[in-house]
Amino acid sequence: MAWPANVDYQEAIQDPRVSLNDEELRGGQVVCTSLGLPMPWSGNFADVYKIHCPATGNTWAVKCFTREVPHLQERYQSITEHLQRARLPFTVDFRYLEQGIRIATTWYPVLKMCWVEGLKLDEFVKEHLERPGNLEMLLDLWVKLVARLREAHMAHADLQHGNVILVPQSDGSLALRLIDYDGMYVPALADAGSGELGHSAYQHPQRLRDRIYNGEVDRFSHLVIYTSIRCLSVGRRESWQQFNNGDDLLFCNTDFAAPGQSPVFRTFWKSEDRNVRALVGRLALACGQRLEQVPWLDRVVDGENAVLLTPSEEKEVTSLLGTPVQTSAAAQPRTQATIQPAAAVFPTLRSGPSPPIPAVSGKAQIKPDDAYAYNSRGNACFGKGDLDTAIADYTEAIRIKPDDARVYCNRGEAHAKKGDLDKAIADFTKAIQFDPENGSAYSQRGSYNDRKGEKRKAEADLAEAKRLGYS
Repeated sequence: MAWPANVDYQEAIQDPRVSLNDEELRGGQVVCTSLGLPMPWSGNFADVYKIHCPATGNTWAVKCFTREVPHLQERYQSITEHLQRARLPFTVDFRYLEQGIRIATTWYPVLKMCWVEGLKLDEFVKEHLERPGNLEMLLDLWVKLVARLREAHMAHADLQHGNVILVPQSDGSLALRLIDYDGMYVPALADAGSGELGHSAYQHPQRLRDRIYNGEVDRFSHLVIYTSIRCLSVGRRESWQQFNNGDDLLFCNTDFAAPGQSPVFRTFWKSEDRNVRALVGRLALACGQRLEQVPWLDRVVDGENAVLLTPSEEKEVTSLLGTPVQTSAAAQPRTQATIQPAAAVFPTLRSGPSPPIPAVSGKAQIKPDDAYAYNSRGNACFGKGDLDTAIADYTEAIRIKPDDARVYCNRGEAHAKKGDLDKAIADFTKAIQFDPENGSAYSQRGSYNDRKGEKRKAEADLAEAKRLGYS
């Protein structure tokens, strides 16, 4: 099929009643430029037009494709089915229309997606550089989004500032939405591949080199976005003006290709904020790891704090970026700011206060009765793929504090990753025993019951997770 050019779509969509096949869209009004021409938002292989439909009150993004995307209909059908099952609160409704728009006498497909009105991620960050409390709120939401995507066995595959939208709500709060699902990974597409590799300022060098498409591809992007926002919450407007190039947040692909030569890596490695140093160090190490070895963000972040680097990791980063600033934790008071609770901004993602993370760089540094430290080190080991050590640390944390539902969930995930679903289910059952309102535990137990073929148990767990706002 020969695909229309941009100008063909712009000409056709001037009259939706003639060119569009969808009944609702035919009655819509296309947003135009000051010259009265339809306004396109152009991407790599498509143009998007904004159409408001007065009869329904809906506003839609209509994506018109300018080049071939292999198995286009099958891809969107698989993505639609997976999202319907996952029911994530941060995705938006869309429909693939095989006969979408007519150019001359030929029909071409379009994607009809809810138009999301709000601030793109970079716009929100720039606007709130001097309001670190709002950035803290965003960071909290981001960590929880990471877990939800992973639990749904999927990857967005192009997480970047233009595809993350913060939407103002009528009560003055914000909601977070992800858009642009063209390259999304779901298990049904595992063998199909993808022609999309994502924005280079957020992708691991190996993904760009080897054209990787699997459920692991978001690992690096999650870490890049979180680290960038954390750095900017400390460096604020001065750092934004120095390092933001207009098409990233803070880092770009040349930084990832050679962290040791990167001014932004070296600058923030010398920060007096130990959380910034830990994250920047971990991101620098991730650039040289294989993509699947990059730790999941929620395994190296606990509450407002980052899990500190081990002595060997610190040594490796120092050899790459130079000697960091040496400061004590006591010399680093955290900025006090009014932070709107994350649960009010994104009701389905609950947040709560966490105590500061102790140094957990070696076993000798952990006090025998410090359950929190064992859990933190277990998270770090999990992130590095050392599941046996992670399970041992989680078990020690449970011995010290046997009613901590969070640690049972962590150990359950580790058991599940090793393939021991019975032990995983037992741990999530314990978590529910100590925290009956833990929607995540119900959701994960339901997922593993489903994998075991226990359909009734799975349905009951997932229904309870939904009731608790974790669907």
